[in-house]
Amino acid sequence: MATSRLVLEALQAMGLKKLVLLSPYKSNQAVIDYLDATGFTVVHDVALGLKSQEFANVTPSEWAELARQHDRPDADGIF
Repeated sequence: MATSRLVLEALQAMGLKKLVLLSPYKSNQAVIDYLDATGFTVVHDVALGLKSQEFANVTPSEWAELARQHDRPDADGIF
């Protein structure tokens, strides 16, 4: 099963529809388009613009802090 399908199933299982999207990528547009086409809405988008070799440099605590900083009252969850 494709990762994208598993992500959709997890989001659906948690009852999430409106999302804050955080990623290390330069752009999240392809992910936003996919989520939109499958019934989800990205209410806030954060793409860190990192090079692939820099992805692992973001620590779990930094991801948690980014999630806190970018959480929105109109979002059901953060992906």
